[in-house]
Amino acid sequence: MTIREIQQLLVRLTSDHLSCENIPEIQLRILGNMNDIYKVSVGDQNYGLRVRTQDFQTKIFEQKIIKEVFAIFLMQEKKLTSREIQEEFKELLKQESGENITSSLVKDIIYYDWSQQSFSQPYTFYKWNEGDCLWFCQQDIAKHYGNVGELLATFHHITFDSFYEDLQAVSIGQKQSYVEKYWGRMSFYLEKARETLPAIFIEEIRNAVAALKLDDEIGNACLVHNDYTGGNILVCDNAYKVIDWDVWEVNRPESDLVSQKYFTRIGNDGLLIRDDELYQSFIAGYQKNNTIFDERVFRAEEIKWLLRLYLHFTHARRDVDEENQANLFTKLYPESDFFLEGLKELIN
Repeated sequence: MTIREIQQLLVRLTSDHLSCENIPEIQLRILGNMNDIYKVSVGDQNYGLRVRTQDFQTKIFEQKIIKEVFAIFLMQEKKLTSREIQEEFKELLKQESGENITSSLVKDIIYYDWSQQSFSQPYTFYKWNEGDCLWFCQQDIAKHYGNVGELLATFHHITFDSFYEDLQAVSIGQKQSYVEKYWGRMSFYLEKARETLPAIFIEEIRNAVAALKLDDEIGNACLVHNDYTGGNILVCDNAYKVIDWDVWEVNRPESDLVSQKYFTRIGNDGLLIRDDELYQSFIAGYQKNNTIFDERVFRAEEIKWLLRLYLHFTHARRDVDEENQANLFTKLYPESDFFLEGLKELIN
């Protein structure tokens, strides 16, 4: 996929969906592990183009669709029944493209297409979200963390009658218990970990989760973002936008509380670190709107998250251009050993 092809796509999108003859100009290109993002100016307005670039074989990244579309759909004011969600998801999966999907909490999508018929990769064209990442805010930090905790709780109010493996399963009503969902994912990660971790340590991880005695009575399935960190929260005039919904899923709310614990803020060495005081502000805000919490589930999700991130950063794409903003974000994250040490602390 070349810049020329991207430019041709942008010309077509601005002509078809903005009714505009101005030539789109690429202002910024951000390289990601799964998507490339382009900030584009058309006249005096800024737009974004998000293009899938990688086919990641993970359980939570459904590479053939744009999951953000489904998340925004669920954020409409009307409370939907399980049957209504199933039917709407079925229709969205059939359509493969659409326009004018908006949310004040996420973004305004002008057009999306994952058919790969008119372009080689799935993409989203949208109004550019202005604002600063929460990680880079310098003022009223504790207040912001409390506010985004409260905001996360409102997302968790979008509930489901059961757990599901993926969005396809939602569309056909193929339900799971929490334990089935958890071990379906965890077994996948443990098998993948055999490439780099000793068998005895993998067995210790498995035993640590088993000792938590998770059971089929665990409920409270809801929409979870799955990467709810300061890098995906934009702050603009005390309003917030939550971006990057590529890995959202139906899960327990505790699974969204883990990443903020480890990636709270940027430390003096330029790497993401834990900050217990800010994390408590975040949790206090969250508990204003949601008091559902199970220590067993949190610990199980924490173990799974650390293993998933260890695997991700063992194979992550770090070969980014020094002049590209993506390099800044890539350098914020610790190496894979950070997550491995966290795992060892939890299970010992």
